[in-house]
Amino acid sequence: MGLGGGTLLIAIAPIYLPGSAVVPIHGIVQLASNSSRMLFSLKAVAWSLVGRFIVGSLVFMIAGAIADSWLGTLLRGKINFELFAKLHTDRVGN
Repeated sequence: MGLGGGTLLIAIAPIYLPGSAVVPIHGIVQLASNSSRMLFSLKAVAWSLVGRFIVGSLVFMIAGAIADSWLGTLLRGKINFELFAKLHTDRVGN
């Protein structure tokens, strides 16, 4: 169980680290923390549920990637159309 160490780290790290290093360092620390917590808790894993969890994760990962791609394409088209309309309006003077 976490006690907010990641939140504290992300709040204090910018005092001591350059801005470009805060997120990567935070990610590495969280990966190490969560990995060690997982290793210490292996005995408590309900192995019968792991397969279902992995299948569900893969299904929704693919669904999320498709939705993100579709939404990104939709938004880029809307933004590009609005930009084109604004540029055209500025040229024509309407």
